[in-house]
Amino acid sequence: MIRAESQRRPSRRRDHYTRKACNGCKARKVKCSGMKPCSRCLDVRSECTYSNSITIHECAEINTHREDLPLSDRLQDLERFVRSVQDGLSQLTSVSSIRPDGTGESQQIFSSLTPTDPPLTTNPLLSMRRRLSSTLTSASPSSSETMLKLAQSSLADNGIIPSINEEVFSVTSAVSTEKEDSAAALVHACRPILALDESTAHSLVDTFASHVCVMYPCVDMTTIRGNLTHIYDLKSSSGGGATSALRLIDIEILKAIMTVGASAKYTELSNLAQTIEQSLLWTAESICSQELVWIEDVIMSCLMCIYFLQRDERQKAWRMAGLSARTALELGLHIHEPHEVRGVHKPHSDFEQSDSYDQQRRLLFCCVYDLDSWSSFITGLPRVLSLRLSTDQLNCLQPRSHQYLRAMLEMDCIGADIMALLKEPDQAADSLETRMDYCEFRLKNMERTARLEEASSEEKDQDCAIPSTLRLFIRLRANHLILLTQLRSLASAGMAASRSLFVQALVNAADDNVWVCKAANEGGSIPALLRPTFVHFLMAALSGMLLAATFDPTLHGLRCRRPFETGLEMLEAWPHKPCGVDPRHRYSLANLRNLGRRVSISHDDASDRSLINDDSALGLSTAFTLHNASSTDLNLERSWNVLPDNIFGEMSAQMQQWDGTWLDSIFNI
Repeated sequence: MIRAESQRRPSRRRDHYTRKACNGCKARKVKCSGMKPCSRCLDVRSECTYSNSITIHECAEINTHREDLPLSDRLQDLERFVRSVQDGLSQLTSVSSIRPDGTGESQQIFSSLTPTDPPLTTNPLLSMRRRLSSTLTSASPSSSETMLKLAQSSLADNGIIPSINEEVFSVTSAVSTEKEDSAAALVHACRPILALDESTAHSLVDTFASHVCVMYPCVDMTTIRGNLTHIYDLKSSSGGGATSALRLIDIEILKAIMTVGASAKYTELSNLAQTIEQSLLWTAESICSQELVWIEDVIMSCLMCIYFLQRDERQKAWRMAGLSARTALELGLHIHEPHEVRGVHKPHSDFEQSDSYDQQRRLLFCCVYDLDSWSSFITGLPRVLSLRLSTDQLNCLQPRSHQYLRAMLEMDCIGADIMALLKEPDQAADSLETRMDYCEFRLKNMERTARLEEASSEEKDQDCAIPSTLRLFIRLRANHLILLTQLRSLASAGMAASRSLFVQALVNAADDNVWVCKAANEGGSIPALLRPTFVHFLMAALSGMLLAATFDPTLHGLRCRRPFETGLEMLEAWPHKPCGVDPRHRYSLANLRNLGRRVSISHDDASDRSLINDDSALGLSTAFTLHNASSTDLNLERSWNVLPDNIFGEMSAQMQQWDGTWLDSIFNI
């Protein structure tokens, strides 16, 4: 009786859950409903196996409902069903069929796609390759996991519970197994690349290698070139087997590299670079919305930061640098040992098990560190990475191929110390001169050690021999930092009159930077990544000469005349006009020339006096007639006080109280 009743009773477990779970639920070891996508699949935005499936009861209800419908409605339903089946068969045929001559129908897919076609990937995460980082982020000391771990260790030490292996609490969750990227999705992502000739695409990648990768080795160029060749092989293949080694994230990285290469290759604002940039499926919003981050996100953030630096869009570059820095910290790229954390071994992907992974990982973090510091320096905004690079991380840089990056990292540390000293209040100025002298000593010592030897005639590889322009840029940045060390001691005209050595050091640094820029301009092509910085440092040198001439036009006006005119001629002949050089800006070249003429630096009497307003034109010559070599500090202060506040535009801020944006307003960097 009981057996017969149990046989008639249906299994509730089978009614509610299916034995075959979707891939996402299998990875999470949770029960999966076959009637609709489970909530966990919806949370992680992954494709559910049963997203479109329905149960037998629902089928019966639908069939019953259809029998009640009129014949015309049922006929329309059948026609829609037939059209959907025909569309699916046509898409399947276009992907899988091969022509007799060996050319696949994938070419028809490339030609049929138009810019208005929606992305073929249904996953908002782009179905990118998702690797679990081998570096586990340890729990916070204030978290409950840390307290529980401490309690368990104490109980194990006292013999209350058996000794257990030490575990690391990770903030990362298990990785869901995702389906391979379809051929159609790869074709859609490759469309901007395949629109170019193969030779043009390779030339853009080569431009990136010679202009950027020698400074920031954030990617492996051998792998990048192999992926590019693989994409063009995909154009003539049948799809399925040829796409197994390629993922969407690889295509996105390649498109970002080509965007940087197009921006560096063409002198004018490249429409090609903008077109490839707009085709990127990877966005910063997707990184902020997804649950996990990956090392490819760090690479993409670095590449986009470099792209914005080339275009002199410093605010955007600072945002991308901050995103890459935070992502690198979350992945634990700053930790020394990635594979073993406190003796616990974790599984890794094939890439992370390779011997070159540790080297690439440290190189990538060095690039992230420098981009974060550099973007913070040129914008005056805070940086994310406040930690110091370890010796082990610096040792990963090769003696010849990475000397530029190592020198930039050393100057990042010195520049951070100088900026901290410049922003200190006046009450802490007792040991300021000693600390400034020490920073200047570090700069000069670093500049001597950073003078690279000329590449021998036997070495033809440009990826190993740093060009002479990069050596000049290292010297240019060192001189600019030396120039900044003098500014704190020149906060007023009285201080400048009593500290003539600081004014002389300011003039020497500015004069040297002008000739360094001239040598770099005449010596060859300046990398596109450094062009905006060369211009801004040159304008900073000219502004420094104007500042020195305001203190003593008789002495420094004649000394600064030749480099000042040379710098203006270079800026006028410069093919690109970065931010701050347009005629509408108060730092226009004509305005700088007029200011130089007013302080006896420039002799150009034909300059338009109307560029300086009438109020600022009053009192300048009378103020300097009161000042001569025998003037006292009191007369100097009086003559300076009669000047209007807007005599030099934003440059008058250097006579006021120091604030965080003072250097930006003075030097426009």
